[in-house]
Amino acid sequence: MVAAFGPGADFKPMLGAEGLQVQLSDVVHSASLTIDETGGEAAAATAAVLRSRMGTTAMPCAIDRPFIYMLLHRPTGAPLFIGHVTDPAAR
Repeated sequence: MVAAFGPGADFKPMLGAEGLQVQLSDVVHSASLTIDETGGEAAAATAAVLRSRMGTTAMPCAIDRPFIYMLLHRPTGAPLFIGHVTDPAAR
């Protein structure tokens, strides 16, 4: 994992040719577990932040309306995770 945070990072399998121009800058993980007399519920999320090694800055992106998102398995197109945000301002 150390290589993913440095100049030798290679994300070509995920991003194509652009994968050689980025490296990880941060990884954040959050998990929750709720258990009561009727059962349990668990959720977890991990986010990886990529930064450019080319010295360019990211373009600002304002998400100010409800949206859905999907994580797809590229070879098959199968959905791995689907979610929605109804109020982007809520945190």
